[in-house]
Amino acid sequence: MPGVAFVYLGVIIMSWAGNWPLMKLALGQVPPLVFVLFRLIGSLALIAPALLVTRQPLLPVRGERMSLFWVGELQVAGFLICSIIGLAILPAGRAIVLAYTMPLWAIPIGLFLWPEPLDRTRPTGAAIGF
Repeated sequence: MPGVAFVYLGVIIMSWAGNWPLMKLALGQVPPLVFVLFRLIGSLALIAPALLVTRQPLLPVRGERMSLFWVGELQVAGFLICSIIGLAILPAGRAIVLAYTMPLWAIPIGLFLWPEPLDRTRPTGAAIGF
């Protein structure tokens, strides 16, 4: 493996680790939901020009819009809103642990809401996730 891969890995780790304390500081200046709105507007301001330059459509294909809307609302917006409210209440270290262990909580919640038979691949995938 090239040594530069470890440099990239270090940059990613430091970016993710430093992001939460910086967001905690920002919450001292801006209410949580306004902060989420600023994050989403900033993302749109970066992604829309990149899509235009690469001649990609700004909107999803017509038949996929509603399903992508609901996934976006429940997964992306839900995660952003819940994590920033949690960050406003908890110290950054605890909030980050709660946020990034959410996929582990999704397994029992999913089994409760949508019971599925468990073959060998599902527990193996869960074990790898843990």
